[in-house]
Amino acid sequence: MLPSQILDYFDVVKVEEGATQIEISLDETYPESYKADENIESKGFMEPTTITDFPIRDHKLLLHVRRRR
Repeated sequence: MLPSQILDYFDVVKVEEGATQIEISLDETYPESYKADENIESKGFMEPTTITDFPIRDHKLLLHVRRRR
C-alpha cells in the first residue's frame, strides 16, 4: 500500500479503514546512529501533518505524519 522506502524512515503506528477513507498514522523512526550518540536525545514529536494521497480502491487516503523534534 505504501512505497517500501517510506518504511525506512517511518513506523506505521495505526491504520484505520472506514467506509470511504483509509487513515494511516506514521511516526518518524529514531536512527540507530542517534541512539549510539549520548549527545543526541529525542525530544518527542512535532504536531502531525495530514497528507491527502491518491485514493486506494475508491477510498480516500489520509497520511498522518509525525516528525521528531
